[in-house]
Amino acid sequence: MPCCWRHPKITSRCFEKLLIFAIFLLIFGNVLIINQTNILGLDECSQGKECKQKPMCGEGFFLSNDGKHCLDVEPNRTCVIPTNPAFPNCEQKARWMSKFWKSHPCFKRFGVDGSTCSILKFLSEVVKECPIVNERIKLGHERLQRMREAETERYKNDILLTQILHNSRDTGWIKNRISLQWNEWVSAFGALKTKQNLGKRRKKNILVFIGILAEKSWNWADNAKKGGPLGELLQWADLIAAIYILGHNVYVATSTKEIRSSSQKSLSPCGDQLVGIAQNDLIYTDMHGLLSLKHAGFNVTELRCKFRILDTFGTEPKFNYGDEATQDISQVDASGRFKKKEKKNAYFGWQFNLKQYMTLFPHTPDNSFLGFAVTQKTNEDVTTKKKNWALVYGKQNYMWKGCTPFLSVLRKYVHVQATVGADWSTSGQTTNDNKSGLFNVPGFVSNHGLVSWNDYQQLLRSTKIFVGLGFPFEGPAPLEAVARGAVFINPKWDPPVSRVNDVKFNKKWFFKDKPTSRKLMSQHPYMEIFIGRPHVYTVDIKDEHAVKRIVKEILNNFKQNKIKAYVPHEFTHEGMLQRLNAYIEKQNFCSNEAPWTKRKALRVIVSSIDESCIDSCWRNGLVCENTLFKYVNTKEVFEKQNLRCASVDYQSRLTAPSYSMLTKTCIIQNEPLLYSCVDSAKYEKRLCACREFVKEQVALFPE
Repeated sequence: MPCCWRHPKITSRCFEKLLIFAIFLLIFGNVLIINQTNILGLDECSQGKECKQKPMCGEGFFLSNDGKHCLDVEPNRTCVIPTNPAFPNCEQKARWMSKFWKSHPCFKRFGVDGSTCSILKFLSEVVKECPIVNERIKLGHERLQRMREAETERYKNDILLTQILHNSRDTGWIKNRISLQWNEWVSAFGALKTKQNLGKRRKKNILVFIGILAEKSWNWADNAKKGGPLGELLQWADLIAAIYILGHNVYVATSTKEIRSSSQKSLSPCGDQLVGIAQNDLIYTDMHGLLSLKHAGFNVTELRCKFRILDTFGTEPKFNYGDEATQDISQVDASGRFKKKEKKNAYFGWQFNLKQYMTLFPHTPDNSFLGFAVTQKTNEDVTTKKKNWALVYGKQNYMWKGCTPFLSVLRKYVHVQATVGADWSTSGQTTNDNKSGLFNVPGFVSNHGLVSWNDYQQLLRSTKIFVGLGFPFEGPAPLEAVARGAVFINPKWDPPVSRVNDVKFNKKWFFKDKPTSRKLMSQHPYMEIFIGRPHVYTVDIKDEHAVKRIVKEILNNFKQNKIKAYVPHEFTHEGMLQRLNAYIEKQNFCSNEAPWTKRKALRVIVSSIDESCIDSCWRNGLVCENTLFKYVNTKEVFEKQNLRCASVDYQSRLTAPSYSMLTKTCIIQNEPLLYSCVDSAKYEKRLCACREFVKEQVALFPE
């Protein structure tokens, strides 16, 4: 405002200034109106709305004959439906739309006005059933590209909970977990956006088929509320939340019937929703889901490259390989060659790329580590409310068998707490007699019964020591305990537990049918190797003196305020989002494009005799990378590592590429599906493909 308004006397000079200012406002306002009209002319007018004045059409737009519209194509142009063998459905779709283009509002939203030109433009660029119309303008491409980009503003979860997770009975536990952690997902996504560019990502159609919920005989949905295993459901919940907040289209199914019904009818003909299983860019499922799809008649082979298999304990090359599902560890001799096939197993022999298997923990570098997210409230002091408690990790009575001597040592220093139920149909038990089914639980244990997730978290906040009994193997609870400021006592296994010497739990051999031969040195190897003291103490719980010494040390650390809550970055919500986004964007098993892990990341290491590449790479501060083996599988690389080849032998075996110390033979891998990080052979040195990794994000490598 002119300064003359501040003076008591308004002079003629001030009036002059006011007049000039008013004229300026009038001119500037008209310019704004014209510009706004022009913008509308490029947007609203092109959708068929009449402009109030003659629009100024931008580059690539054409003025209509009546002078009131901006059109995407010339007004007098005649478009002809093309005949192209690459688009066999084009003509049929175009003729259908010429009659029924008013049947769905989304057609008009994409500019369809009944003309052949607008129909062909839609069919070529939105649903890709016809070749591209040459006259499609740049602005239209940009608008369409924005619509296809992954969303970055999904701060509400109402659509996810009410529409996508529609099956309230089967997905109730999953919905509850997502609701409880939603604010953390939103915060984590915001933090990730400040660190890396999440724009310009293509919005993908992703099917999540939860096979364990489709397996009705297992009754996972109900058992989750009654003390049943939660690790798998927890991972499914976090995967769904992460995909959604990363901005992709996600469709969740818990039965093949749901998938088939979505294949038979289009939920939205404009491509906003999934049309059928083959239209998905990615399909997340598990072994139960794969078998269900196969038995329901879906062409699993045709969809092979789109699958991502949630696989808690991982799948090794020896079990993935084969022309039928008949592999077993007993069929591999000491040299790594396959013996005669003997026993069928439905979980073996799928022949996927090993990176398509996604694990709960980063224990198998041949596979991809998916993981889960651990709740972490950074402003909460979780160590000030601690009681002199030890909370036992074991929800079922059978897990406590033979553990009374160990627990008797603990009770001398702490009050022993539990959350155990008699079986999966009983909750809230507080007695410890045979009738209640808790005959393995000592009478001095204070049992809270099966509690809700929130109550369980509160117990973790109150306890100082989280006590493992040896089973279950590699669950999420120890990480949650450490995140709440507790210290995990991790039972050591001697000899290591594997599928060949497994201990019977709950009347069955745990690892017998699982496609891994890993040897677990403790109940939770990740906690032992990647975290360790002062948060994790790995000990033989049968060694009374060692247990006493460790308990005293833990309690003394609390007195000296040395214990803080801790979550490795790869298990935070942000860490999981970062990892999953990298997988979705960069892992592609449907084409021969350059692999995500570039050759420049390769570090060649020669192993010791009878040493696996996992151990060899780790010993050198690296991790084994299965996808890089193809770069070391040549005679030239052997010789660069000073391994002189007296001869070269091409074989299909688990340890190749390798060097025989007996015959000085360079053994070249003949079957890429058998590249293995985990296997070793006597009298051989392996040629290992290793890479660097990001601290606390082992699945990723420095860019």
